[in-house]
Amino acid sequence: MKGGTNRRQSTKQTATGSTIPRALDGWSKEQLRSIDTFWLLEADSGAYVALRSLNNYSEAASRQWNRVLRQMKRVSNSIGTSPCPIFIDIHFMLEAIHRVGSLAKWIQKQAGGKRTMEVIQSWQGYFKPIKDMRDHLAHFEERLQGGSRIDCLDNRYDLGNLYNRTFTFGGTSIDLTNFGASKAKTFVREFTCALLCDRIESFQSENPNTLTTILDSCLRQFNTKKQTEYVNRLLREQSS
Repeated sequence: MKGGTNRRQSTKQTATGSTIPRALDGWSKEQLRSIDTFWLLEADSGAYVALRSLNNYSEAASRQWNRVLRQMKRVSNSIGTSPCPIFIDIHFMLEAIHRVGSLAKWIQKQAGGKRTMEVIQSWQGYFKPIKDMRDHLAHFEERLQGGSRIDCLDNRYDLGNLYNRTFTFGGTSIDLTNFGASKAKTFVREFTCALLCDRIESFQSENPNTLTTILDSCLRQFNTKKQTEYVNRLLREQSS
């Protein structure tokens, strides 16, 4: 299970500043990146499927963001977007990002620990405005004149407008540059890293033998990959 000869307590940190679990002392950054978090979730089918879905929604948000960017080039800087296709694409992008945040919270409760909770808490300022705007768009008809939720709008005549990259609805605004899908991808990386560390610590205390087997398998695959890359590089150099 050893990733190197140094067995001192690790000082490497995750994206949120938490220390790497002691089970990974001596592992290089390249070795750490080779560990697949899904290997540590195989015993928890719910968390496994939820993490797959989280990644799928993150990719969907990126596709929608690209659609929004393409349409932004074809519309004016000040436009009522509610009757336009870009309105729908913004809605679906925010919906996908909202699902990323919701799934992360579910996974944290099901299979996470301190590190994943730290990541979720540090990103609340990102997901809260997205949820609020998503709620407006998901229940659009309730915000129309005569709808049951029109009183929740600060400006009931603002039913979706775009000014440069600032989207407004009901008097609430959101900067799509700061709240777009690229930020969601950063969250997914941080959350997945934290989940990996949480799961390793859980295995270390509850099932250390299984953890040893998993990490040994990770190292064997990593070493096999590096050796294969080395041999292929030698073959290319000899043939050139």
